[in-house]
Order: sequence, then C-alpha cells, then structure tokens
Amino acid sequence: DTDVAWLRDPSPFLLCRDAASDAAGGGAAGARCSALREADVAVSSDNMSPGEDLRIGAAYAAGGTLNTGLLFVRPTAAGTAFATRWHETVSSPPPGKRFAPPGCCTSDQQVFGRMVRVGGGYPGLAPPAGAPTG
Repeated sequence: DTDVAWLRDPSPFLLCRDAASDAAGGGAAGARCSALREADVAVSSDNMSPGEDLRIGAAYAAGGTLNTGLLFVRPTAAGTAFATRWHETVSSPPPGKRFAPPGCCTSDQQVFGRMVRVGGGYPGLAPPAGAPTG
C-alpha cells in the first residue's frame, strides 16, 4: 500500500512561501499553492477522482476519508497545538463514543478524522465560489 510517490521535489508546493512558489507550481498547481499557504495542517484523502478534483478542487474529498499517510503540519502555533492535541487524543482517548473504542477510533487516522470533521465535511474543503457542484 503506497500512500505517496513523489515524482519531483514537492518543496515549492508544500512551502508556498511567496508568489514565486505559485509560479513554480505552474497553472492550476500554482493556484492550489496559494490556498495551501493559509493552512496550518493539510492531509491527503482516500477519495480520488482526477476529473472531479480538476472540476471542483478539494471539495470532492469533503465527504470522504482523510488519510494521514501524507500529513503536512506547519510549525505555527496552531499547527503545533493541533499536533499536540491529536497525539494526546490518540495516546489517551477521552471517555465516550467520539474517540474511545469500542465506539470509535482504533487508529490515529480515525482520531484525526473525528477531530477535524465538521458536520458532513471538513473545513477548507468547500467548493470555490462559482464552481460547478453537480
């Protein structure tokens, strides 16, 4: 099971330091880099549909399962706080069905998904304004 295969250096995309990084990504990749620049935490998804990804971007993954096989945590206060809270929740799940087995969460990936899910989707995965939705 391969979660990630890099075909080139991902640093320009992941770091997104400035407009030059956007240009290095080129075209649609450059536009996605702009959005990533705002993220403290970014994760991959098990929902794969290149056609839908191109059509509506990350919004396609909103109903899917997050996959911590590729996880990017920026060393900001918010990124560090999230990583700390995630580790604590995995290590010592609070009582109740939300995080503790047998009701839920036998893996770090399941805990991650439960921590970030809001309603039926995830923050940051709404379709861009004016994007087709159906």
